[in-house]
Amino acid sequence: QALDGTLREPAGKWALLVKLRGQEWVALAGLWQDYDAAERLLTAAIADYESVGDTPAAIRAGSKLCNVEWTVGRQVEALARGQQLLEIASTREPDERLAVLAATMGNAYFFAGNHERADELLSLALDLGESLGVPEAISRAFAGKGMRAMARDHPEEALAYTKHGLTIALDTED
Repeated sequence: QALDGTLREPAGKWALLVKLRGQEWVALAGLWQDYDAAERLLTAAIADYESVGDTPAAIRAGSKLCNVEWTVGRQVEALARGQQLLEIASTREPDERLAVLAATMGNAYFFAGNHERADELLSLALDLGESLGVPEAISRAFAGKGMRAMARDHPEEALAYTKHGLTIALDTED
């Protein structure tokens, strides 16, 4: 609750962004304990990032909010928010955020049953991930492609994608 008070009294753009990034991590850490608090903090972070014109940070926080919405069973809202974030991110220079978001949304669309859209986004994630050198996007996209292959009854293809995605994730984890 102390965070909420400090967010409303920023001492300049940089102080605000530092506090917001801290808030965002608090919200992320809280995902496993208090989804309502995580949603409230991320929603506030998005509004505050937007108020200072930090679109990339708003996209990052919005992506985390999508995860919260999905986890609490609000998949329709998560997909709509994620699609909106993809549209915003697509108007900017392609970067790591877009690559990871495309992979995340590709996997979400797979679980929602929209396999065509999943394939499009997973391919975009791989294209961006490989061209920009974003291992997280590549790993997540391979995991999604592995699920797609399994759904098409191609277990060997699924295993290849999944194993290589896991290898990339483990080789690049901090």
